Amino acid sequence: MIPPVKDQQLKETTINDSTHNPYWPDFKRRIYTPLIMDAPSIATFAAGCFWGVEEAFRTTPGIIDTKVGYMGGIMKNPTYQDVCTDETGHAEVVQVTFDPTKISYERLLDVFWNCHNPTTRNLQGSDVGSQYRSAIFTHSPEQEAKAKDSMKSITRNI
Repeated sequence: MIPPVKDQQLKETTINDSTHNPYWPDFKRRIYTPLIMDAPSIATFAAGCFWGVEEAFRTTPGIIDTKVGYMGGIMKNPTYQDVCTDETGHAEVVQVTFDPTKISYERLLDVFWNCHNPTTRNLQGSDVGSQYRSAIFTHSPEQEAKAKDSMKSITRNI
């Protein structure tokens, strides 16, 4: 038997191998197959100052990685100073890499809606400016459909 690789989940399959081993009629062969995680997925959210938003996602089970930055503007590779001029059109965002076998995109949307106030335009707490707006940047048609459904649901409840 090959020992499992550390931190790797394995699926065990037992095969009755008596036809191949007449001396041990009850011999069973075990096959260990790594459970390969589907490719990690990415989601991107803008919900005010990215540091608080990043913490909300980073501490959520199923999240592999978080990165902060800027998205949705006209300038390539803006700096914080550029974005603060309110002329680049960027929003502060958190890009979330997640394991879809452990957390759903719908659950990420719940975290998003609950970590900020989406009803205040260009304002979160004491942070004022269009870079602090609420936005969901989708990476697939499926994410877009789920984000729209989620926003409709939230809008009905506000």
